[in-house]
Amino acid sequence: MMSRRRPQTAAATQASALARIERELCEPPADPAPGAAGAGVRIRTARLLRGISQAQLGEAARVSEPTIIGIEQGRSWRGDVLERIAKALDMRAGELAGWN
Repeated sequence: MMSRRRPQTAAATQASALARIERELCEPPADPAPGAAGAGVRIRTARLLRGISQAQLGEAARVSEPTIIGIEQGRSWRGDVLERIAKALDMRAGELAGWN
């Protein structure tokens, strides 16, 4: 007989999200690739300061969560993706890319 999981309450969901953000704040970013490192660190910092998860940023920017994770870890990005992420964070793409 399979056990049924009880749905999480709103408070439990929020506590889970806060714990995840706290873990992210305490973990240093992965060793990023040269060139993309600055943008990834700036995106991660801006996201955490706004208190949103990688999944939430991905949804707001219309990109996948793995794309957000990859960029934050220093993987390369396309200009249109950076533009959408910047818009979701209420920033300019140049700020995230370090062009300013």
